[in-house]
Amino acid sequence: MDSCEKHSLITVLSCILGNVVRQQDEFISVSQITPFTALCEPSISIHDYLERILKYSDCSAECLVLSLIYIDRLIQSGKIPVNSLTVHRVIITSVMIAIKFFDDSFCVNSFYAQIGGVQTEELNNLEMVFLKSINFTLLVTCEDYQKYHNELYLHVRNDELDQMEQSLAQIYKDNITLMTQSLEQYKNEMVVFQKKYDMLREDYQYNLRVIKERDDELRKCDNYVTKMNSVRVFSPKLIPQVISQLRASEKDLQNQVQAVSRQLAEANTRNQELSNSMQAMTASMQRKETEHQAAVAALQQQIETSRRQTEIIRSNVDNEQGARAEARAQQLGRQMAQLQDARNSAAGEVVRLQRVVEEQKNAQATQAAQVQELTARCQLLEKQAQTQSATVEELKRQLALQQQSAAKQLQEVIEAQKTEMQRQSVVYERQVEAIRQEMNRVKEHEKQRVASIKAKMTTAQNDLQTLTRTFRISTPYPSAAPTPAQYPIGGLPGQTMRF
Repeated sequence: MDSCEKHSLITVLSCILGNVVRQQDEFISVSQITPFTALCEPSISIHDYLERILKYSDCSAECLVLSLIYIDRLIQSGKIPVNSLTVHRVIITSVMIAIKFFDDSFCVNSFYAQIGGVQTEELNNLEMVFLKSINFTLLVTCEDYQKYHNELYLHVRNDELDQMEQSLAQIYKDNITLMTQSLEQYKNEMVVFQKKYDMLREDYQYNLRVIKERDDELRKCDNYVTKMNSVRVFSPKLIPQVISQLRASEKDLQNQVQAVSRQLAEANTRNQELSNSMQAMTASMQRKETEHQAAVAALQQQIETSRRQTEIIRSNVDNEQGARAEARAQQLGRQMAQLQDARNSAAGEVVRLQRVVEEQKNAQATQAAQVQELTARCQLLEKQAQTQSATVEELKRQLALQQQSAAKQLQEVIEAQKTEMQRQSVVYERQVEAIRQEMNRVKEHEKQRVASIKAKMTTAQNDLQTLTRTFRISTPYPSAAPTPAQYPIGGLPGQTMRF
């Protein structure tokens, strides 16, 4: 195993030992004081303690697995409890024994005592107590090693799957947050646009009121002109006053026409601004829709990439695990062959060992009982491994369902927002078109009104000029004729003056 896998194995070991410690802490009593018991709980955690041992001892991953097996045998013996006060000394002792038993090169006990933070004499005593507690059973069969190794591998694999699931969940959460922020920003922009539209509508209504007021004034002018045209008898003294009033009315009408023209220009400008705003909003909506589609595509690509990476990691881990298990089995086979040779060479000493046959029989009976117990534990571990495999498959299926559900919900939200934006765009376009038609109608109406007023003014000016010429070309009074002051405004008796 490389350094990364060693650290993963240490993480799993620390979790397992932590669970054991939490269970044993509930049964701590004064009667359980052993050479492994500390005065107080060490400040360093189990994970950091294992990291320290791995850093300075440079032990192999197989030694870590063997140390776990030895600790399990120590727990099964029931002689030494593994709790928060004993776990650190148990760890350093089991790792040191595993290094001495398995690795080709190892250091003296004083070196491991410095690593573990204990005295050399104390570590020597702990080693002897540990070995006596497990009856010096340091040999581990291939089957036992493979079972413990598979159990640790399942823990490591589950830990990696949990990390990948958390990363995928974080990716989903970040993307949903980004989509929510984009939608909120779009809603804010729509609120601003609605405010601008309300302001334009208020301006339009104000312009309509102003135009109505101008219509009333023009109507009054029409009535006045009609009244002036209906008058048949004028006094020569009133003609200049009438002309000045007509000129003042003409100036007022021109000013009103100019004001209406300015208002029409402002309305056209506002209409153009509204059209530009609608075009900008349409472009913004299209751009945001493109960004949403790109975000969805990127999210799908990330999911596909994560799935492929998961499959590649699983394939690599399975292949590497199989190769290492096969190499380990071959190594253990060679060790078994060497042990068999040693047994064959020891066959010549059978006579000398007859004195201990009975003792060996008792030891064999004890080992047989231990083998049966280990077999039962192995069967239990196999069942747990099957259960965890089923759990992993169920988690995979649930993750796939969650991914499909999230993608479906995201697509529905996008479609709903798109439909709503299209509906609002159609409504706004209709409103703008109605405003444009209303402005064109008002403009045409004003043009017709101005043309009618100009025609009436032209007719009035022509009538005034005709009246003036009529006065200028009339015959002067005779010298003997009475003056106009002697007669009423109507002229000579029996005569009427017509204009």
